[in-house]
Amino acid sequence: MECLFKHWKRSGFDLEATHLTHPDRLSTLLALVTLTSVWAWRVGETEQERAPIPVLAHSRLALSVVRYGLNALKSALVNLLWNPFETRSISKFLACAGKLSPT
Repeated sequence: MECLFKHWKRSGFDLEATHLTHPDRLSTLLALVTLTSVWAWRVGETEQERAPIPVLAHSRLALSVVRYGLNALKSALVNLLWNPFETRSISKFLACAGKLSPT
């Protein structure tokens, strides 16, 4: 739970910067951030299997699995937006999108 709040506050989502106070908008934002967190975690696990995250001298990973997944998602989305007709960009995004499936 602590790691989740860390990611929401500092490591990628920067949730506090929104300054939202309206309950309906805040609940919508939390739902989207939760969905994105799970998506990033699942993509990060897949990326970790493909290319392991380096382990630092103090035996911790250089990046968290969620941050690794967010980096992969960002890369896939940017490539898709800049090169929408390139098959490699499409396949990379579809691979990330496939991680949204519950199976």
